[in-house]
Amino acid sequence: MRRSGEGGSNAGDKCSICREQFSKDMLVEREIGDYKLLYFCGDCIQGLSSDAEKLHTHDHQ
Repeated sequence: MRRSGEGGSNAGDKCSICREQFSKDMLVEREIGDYKLLYFCGDCIQGLSSDAEKLHTHDHQ
């Protein structure tokens, strides 16, 4: 996993889910293919993790 603030400027960008503006050092960056970059804030990552955990728990009941 690569954090956006590594090796780059500290300019802000938007979370790809909630669209809120954050400084790049507060976002996790994912590269899709050769050129598309997606950024995710901690709250959205936590929400996705919680949703995935609920799905996993529901599948095993």
